[in-house]
Amino acid sequence: MTGAPVSQETLKTYRQALAQHHLHPETKFATGDYLDAGPTQRRNIQVVSIDRIGKEANRWEEQLYLGNDPEAQIVHGYDNESRERMIAFIRDVADHLGRRTLANTAGVSVRETAAIPRHEHRPTANTLTKLLRESSLLRPDRAMEEPPT
Repeated sequence: MTGAPVSQETLKTYRQALAQHHLHPETKFATGDYLDAGPTQRRNIQVVSIDRIGKEANRWEEQLYLGNDPEAQIVHGYDNESRERMIAFIRDVADHLGRRTLANTAGVSVRETAAIPRHEHRPTANTLTKLLRESSLLRPDRAMEEPPT
């Protein structure tokens, strides 16, 4: 933030901002894309990792009274246990549907998708998130079962 004024020409009107809104998919529902019709279906989720951000994660209030603690600073990304559960779930879906199908729908290379379950490659959090999202969409029947172990 610079504090500099914003010109009126750079701002969108409500009409411009809402013009394409109806084409935006509703990610909370399995049948929430812009071409879908009829009742929506709830999307079941599995929490595989919690990544707190902001002042609560850094325990700023606690540090105010107890002193600075460099260990309280948040580290973004997944912990090893969460990564392993995600990889196990991705492996299960890839074994069932094929690595190529999963890779193509997630926008990840087939080589990377094949290397992850064999621990030949440590994927970024972004790649894991893409693969996990597509795995859940491709196999909603598995996503409703117990979490990956």
